[in-house]
Amino acid sequence: IISTADSLKGKPLTFNKDTLFNICRIGDDELVFSNALAFYIEKYPRLFSEIFCLGLNNMSDEQHVIIEREWNHIDIYVTVGNQRTIIENKIHSGINYNQADKDYNVKITEGDKERSQLYRYWESAKEDVDEINEENISGFILCPEYKLADLESEKSSKIFGENYTIISYKKIYDELWDTPEYNEDSNYNFRDFVDALYKHRLDSVPKVKYIEM
Repeated sequence: IISTADSLKGKPLTFNKDTLFNICRIGDDELVFSNALAFYIEKYPRLFSEIFCLGLNNMSDEQHVIIEREWNHIDIYVTVGNQRTIIENKIHSGINYNQADKDYNVKITEGDKERSQLYRYWESAKEDVDEINEENISGFILCPEYKLADLESEKSSKIFGENYTIISYKKIYDELWDTPEYNEDSNYNFRDFVDALYKHRLDSVPKVKYIEM
């Protein structure tokens, strides 16, 4: 366990450097983190409700949270009643532009040249349920803290979806660290998951040393 000079809630942050993610050298794998995040949102929806605007108003809502991976190519798609949440996870990859969607026969026109994958995801969510109000759709781009400035700059210069909010792994870590679930969960490796987020809450890309086997 490593303690840092950083702190939350008046306590020094601690994290386990020997998480399963690090041991298996998957601490930078977007697919792995998307799978894990989808699992824990489904397992502990209340923890993520405020972060991702899931629209959980009562306990019964938690029983009707539907998580889908890669629905219409969206990394994580969350349904709670008429609320739709799009989560696109970007650790090292960037936003894709100028791509016609062959699955839906979307043709790129002159005016669409700089529209991104995020625009198409939003359109898919709008078409998901006929009676859905667009105000009930939330879109998020999740990225490491050290990539936040670059994505914010890109957002101001590209048409990648003005309806999306960019949030950092730092926000996720800071919200989940020291929760009862983090301190008490021993069955679902939640502590390992949260600790694995730590490197992505840093302001610069961390250097990771592996032991050669």
